[in-house]
Amino acid sequence: MKVKDILLVMFILMTLMLTAQEKDLVSTTGKITAKAIWRPGMETLRAIHDSCDNMKYPSFKKCLLEQMQKFGASQEAIEFAKMTDSEGFMRDFKDAGKVDIAYAVYPFRANENQVCFLVNGSPNMIDVDNYDYISKAVIKKNKIYKQVAKVYPKVSIWPGDRNGTDFSAVREQLGGGQQFIFDYRLQDGCHACKLIGFANLGFNFDKDGKFSAIKVINILMLNDSIKELKVQDEYSNPEKTIEIKAGQYFKIALNSNPSTGYGWQLAEPLNENIVGNAGETYILPANPIPGAGGKEIWNFISINQGSTEISFKYIRPWEKNVKPVRESTFKIIVE
Repeated sequence: MKVKDILLVMFILMTLMLTAQEKDLVSTTGKITAKAIWRPGMETLRAIHDSCDNMKYPSFKKCLLEQMQKFGASQEAIEFAKMTDSEGFMRDFKDAGKVDIAYAVYPFRANENQVCFLVNGSPNMIDVDNYDYISKAVIKKNKIYKQVAKVYPKVSIWPGDRNGTDFSAVREQLGGGQQFIFDYRLQDGCHACKLIGFANLGFNFDKDGKFSAIKVINILMLNDSIKELKVQDEYSNPEKTIEIKAGQYFKIALNSNPSTGYGWQLAEPLNENIVGNAGETYILPANPIPGAGGKEIWNFISINQGSTEISFKYIRPWEKNVKPVRESTFKIIVE
């Protein structure tokens, strides 16, 4: 066989090998899995920063991929990094069903370098802190948010703590869908401005993994912020009807002793057309002694005129199918 023929055969074989590798790559990257996890040590991260920090945008993106390859990242990890526009890498993964959760690190960001993605649905990858999804119009329609905005006109929404993997919750929906719940910070304007409270938003997917909508689950205010919202006097007697005007904050105080493992929970969902939950806290007694009980303070906002009830149950959360040791129901009339 002539040299030219040998070279031609070698070229064909190499082409076939590369094609096979590409097919394998498609099969491994069609669904994002834990195979894409890459956990470099501190020394590796320092080396990456030393190599890439002085590069101008977007050169550091190529640098990150080169460094990942240099320090032994898998092909799946590199492919995932490319899906982040070569700005981050996957540090952890949670198999949640039809749609999964990928936790990533963006090493060159000054702030918010912990990022969370909902993956393997439609669309294939959603950054839960992307403002294209967290439309301010969605939260601005919320009745509690509207009341907060009256007192804090500059209120803005920012990503919550994205460290670890426990900051997200997954709920099964009727019909086989999924809801992923994440927390966000409400601040009085800028990223470094006063923290007002928190919002919980739910990303909804149908049974086929198709993204459908974002829902405002709850808005919780910090105690200092609630004071500025002029919360009314607290109520503790369930035999006395709470009569308030629409748009007012009020609080319900319930005797509690967390050292026993018991705590108050809502026994029934709120009628959110009339009242909304604005957060709860625990207050120690004036002269605390070991084992002494205090008060749980539940803050609410009246939204629209009407009447409703707020029911509580005093339970140990881990005990299933056990009757509450105490129950309390307050009647609310909003004028």
